[in-house]
Amino acid sequence: MRVVHAMIGVLFLLGAIVQLNDPDPARWVVLYASACALAALSAAGHALRNLMAPILLLFSVLGSFLIFRNGLETISFAALFGDIEMKTPSVEAWRELLGLLLIGGYSLLVSWSSFRNLR
Repeated sequence: MRVVHAMIGVLFLLGAIVQLNDPDPARWVVLYASACALAALSAAGHALRNLMAPILLLFSVLGSFLIFRNGLETISFAALFGDIEMKTPSVEAWRELLGLLLIGGYSLLVSWSSFRNLR
């Protein structure tokens, strides 16, 4: 599992680097870098992941809630995964939501695994 966590960490690191080109990079770089740090802690088997994973999960859920609260327009699959540049605010919102779901899902798995190991 250490190799899997390390590979996921590299993907989150690449995600943080890509966010440098975002219109509002600060919060997204911090979020992806935090997910990268969680993956590194998980790969190392460090106990701090037991605290960090639920906190990151909470931020992901809150961020997703805020995106849903602001409303999401229907977009096509091609618009979501087509051109890398942002075409519309709707595409940006859907991509942000997808990133939050990836980070939240990973945080949930780490939290669940940590909880299982504590019992």
